[in-house]
Amino acid sequence: MRFCRSFAVLGAVLASACAESPVAPVHEAAPTFSVLENSIERSSVPAGSSQSSVLMATFLVEIKASGGDVVLGSQAASIPAFELTIWKDGVRVLLAIAQTSLYTVPSSGVVAFGSDHFKIPESNSVVVPVTFVFEGRTASGGPLSPGSYAAGIDAVNWSTVDGVLHKESTASALSLGWRTQAIVLP
Repeated sequence: MRFCRSFAVLGAVLASACAESPVAPVHEAAPTFSVLENSIERSSVPAGSSQSSVLMATFLVEIKASGGDVVLGSQAASIPAFELTIWKDGVRVLLAIAQTSLYTVPSSGVVAFGSDHFKIPESNSVVVPVTFVFEGRTASGGPLSPGSYAAGIDAVNWSTVDGVLHKESTASALSLGWRTQAIVLP
């Protein structure tokens, strides 16, 4: 590999130097993540009903493997690929509520890796639908306090084939693509 550098003052080249290097650049495996779309819906509950609203957020996440194979955990893994959270009035909150996250390992473009992981081969990309469902009532049965609620993907956990775990923050507080629009509850 050849590296060159020139030094100039007021457009006049004063010095120029080049060097050869036998070292090739290192390309580490690293995925890129992007949300192709997201949505959130509230189930309709009849007036006067004792049922609570249910919110369902859906994300279509594209994952591209660059520089090497990338491994992600399925839902059965001890560290699943996606970390989801709830936002109330623009602030991330921890709520004791019934919630479920679902995502399906793509049927093509991936290779099984162990019993509960999947591998995206280098230079491939896949789209993973991620669904996050949560109830509009607390664990004790009372309704959630009134406010605007949204769901977000806070992080994606991935590793290389050698097992080194990485966590990519999506910065969902700043990047609205990783967070749905808000829906008013109750």
